[in-house]
Amino acid sequence: MSSPSSSTATPRADLAVTLEEYDLEASRQGFVGHKLFPVFDAAKVAGTWRVLGADEMLQDHPTERAPDGSYNRAGFSSGEKSYTTKERGFEVPIDDNLREQYREYFEAEVAGTEIARDVVLRGNEQKAVAYALNAANNGGTHAMAVKLDQTNADPVGEFREAMIAVRNKGYMPNMAVLEWEALMFLSETPQIIDKLGAANSKDAKIATLEVIARILKIDEIVVANAQRNAAIRSQDATKAKLDLRPLWDKTKIWVGHVDKRNRLQLPTYGRTFHWTADGSQIGGLVETYRDERVRGDVVRVRNQVDVNQVVEECGYLITDVL
Repeated sequence: MSSPSSSTATPRADLAVTLEEYDLEASRQGFVGHKLFPVFDAAKVAGTWRVLGADEMLQDHPTERAPDGSYNRAGFSSGEKSYTTKERGFEVPIDDNLREQYREYFEAEVAGTEIARDVVLRGNEQKAVAYALNAANNGGTHAMAVKLDQTNADPVGEFREAMIAVRNKGYMPNMAVLEWEALMFLSETPQIIDKLGAANSKDAKIATLEVIARILKIDEIVVANAQRNAAIRSQDATKAKLDLRPLWDKTKIWVGHVDKRNRLQLPTYGRTFHWTADGSQIGGLVETYRDERVRGDVVRVRNQVDVNQVVEECGYLITDVL
């Protein structure tokens, strides 16, 4: 039996999630991909668009009205960008016999859906993270002079250097992304603790993300907390079955500019292009179909996206953090 077409599979809205629910679930799992690459619902599976660069947006132009009543004019050229969405999906068979055996303990279709959805969304997350952590995909980088796990660390100075570098490219930095373990050390550096008294008068010992962001003079701090199992699958019982590794490199902090408005022409670090015409949902379209080869139903989760960079100068990496 070949893979079913969309006409033979049944969409399962009861097993799907809304965009709001997906955002909450992604946050709970520590995903940051859609923070760095905000979602844009594309009308075509692939396409091109133009982005205004800082050189065009910040150019000086005379504005005085001429004696003949005319105004000065200037055309705006812009860099051309392109995207190509690709369908991604994963399936979990639900065996009839096992479903009946465990019906009293859990709903097999719900469990299968969560497994399939996690595989698809975690794959999208890995692509976004790998892109952002590549120095070649950012406008600059520097190594932290004193690491966060050392007593004389200077996170304020390090962030200041990164933010100035982004602004000098023409973009106002408004977001920082770091791994959970790096946050643990950042929040306990003597410098941050010393500044907490002035920043948080109610309780100088509480270092919330908002307070730390205020100390570092950046709008938002996003914490990457997603993990993956790096153990290689093996039939050998003596080999490790679980080797958890963070998706985000704990030794790197990303600082940059992300535009959350749904306007393609405006510069931002990147976007997630999502093509919906074939039924794709950003949180994963859930479908089921019958497969007698496994004597059961198959749950499939799929979406069609492209994680795409827009302006590399909007990003900056601080390395050697820990």
